Amino acid sequence: MRTIVLSILLLLAPFSPIFSEEDSASDVEKANDSPKDFAIRFNADVPLMIVDIKSGSKDMTYNSNAKWSNGISASYKGFGFSISKSRGYNEETEKYGKTKSRDYQLYMFKKHLGVEVYFQKMKGFYIDNPGDYNYSAGEADTIRSDMKTRHIGTNVYYSFSDNFSLANVYDYQNPIEKCGGSFLLYTGFDITNISSDSGFIPDKARDNFDFAADVKNVNAVNFYAGAGYTYVLVLYNFFAAASVIFAGGPSFSQYDMSNNRPDHKKVYPVIHYNMKYTLGYNGNSFTAGFYAFWHSSEYGVTKCKIQIDTGKAGFFAGTRF
Repeated sequence: MRTIVLSILLLLAPFSPIFSEEDSASDVEKANDSPKDFAIRFNADVPLMIVDIKSGSKDMTYNSNAKWSNGISASYKGFGFSISKSRGYNEETEKYGKTKSRDYQLYMFKKHLGVEVYFQKMKGFYIDNPGDYNYSAGEADTIRSDMKTRHIGTNVYYSFSDNFSLANVYDYQNPIEKCGGSFLLYTGFDITNISSDSGFIPDKARDNFDFAADVKNVNAVNFYAGAGYTYVLVLYNFFAAASVIFAGGPSFSQYDMSNNRPDHKKVYPVIHYNMKYTLGYNGNSFTAGFYAFWHSSEYGVTKCKIQIDTGKAGFFAGTRF
């Protein structure tokens, strides 16, 4: 699954901010109909959630088995919400177990300012690299129905350019009139919980992990700030948009330990990446296309470093009125 999603992102990479700030000759001002205040969209996507637990040169990678998620979003004058839910099974359930996911979001997008507040929950993972520890895919120890993640957080974006609208490019509130880009300021935080009933490391791999073998829960509050760039390429009402952001800050982390080890609390640096890609059509009343986004955070003690990759890739269609 990781290979599929990353391949999609790489496929869209040429649309990332490498274009000139000049408008193309075909991108002239268009006379729009009256602005539409209300919008509704439906989507189907593949959720991405990967938890990588690292101890020195060793790592235990957990992947989710949520293949498709369906959702709906609605907004009024730039303020909106979205809800999506995945089914808990697919054709590979016996090999990889069941994954259930929920994703709820409130958002606001104006010309220069964008704010997202989200809650994400996922339950059910499997070991993505079982062969590294003498396991085979589908063995009982590789299917972790007890493992779950919860994320609550917010992202705030600020665009500097008057020739670029976050509202139109990332919430499709009006047709995008011309090509343009902008540098972005970004800040955000998240409260993350990763938990399990029996620890993150199965029996055959415990000797490779030492400290990490006794970690059963991780709680972290991560703060980050950074900068990036966003660009949209427009041809009539068809568009391709991308944003790439890099950020960092402190992570207030707590490791809940088993086997009578004391719990571990400390502040660590967190490195955060935030990327969005959209390719589609945005007319006066109808919008549709493909989107992909990826967030990644890495934090924690060297002997149990946590990297979480989360995102989606899918399709959307909607209308404004």
